[in-house]
Amino acid sequence: ATQTVNLNLSNAIELTFTGSNSATGAAVNLAFNTVNDYANGVSSSTQELKVRSNRKFGVTVKTNNANFSYTGTTTPAPVMPVSGVLDLRVPANATGGTIASPFSASTYSDLSATAQNLLSNCNNGGNQTFS
Repeated sequence: ATQTVNLNLSNAIELTFTGSNSATGAAVNLAFNTVNDYANGVSSSTQELKVRSNRKFGVTVKTNNANFSYTGTTTPAPVMPVSGVLDLRVPANATGGTIASPFSASTYSDLSATAQNLLSNCNNGGNQTFS
């Protein structure tokens, strides 16, 4: 006797922050306490993400808005653009893929409200991490 079994497979992908094990990472608070912090910038702790996918994948990044939001009482509210202020680098890449230019493992590159490729041609699997 024989029997045919058909598998109807869909594309599946999940992206989670390893620190919270969810799609929402913990809040990142950047403290500017000294003149040097303002002059040279500050860095957050490493934010690691894990991808589980049944197909090769890529990762793109963008900010939610072109400008930072302001919650003070100054009128008119000051405006600070994200581009040229908020930067990103990828110091660890265990996805099997390539870090897309202008991003790199050693140098920070600007984020903006326009989507940019961060990782490309990453391998499918259950624990593809990058930070």
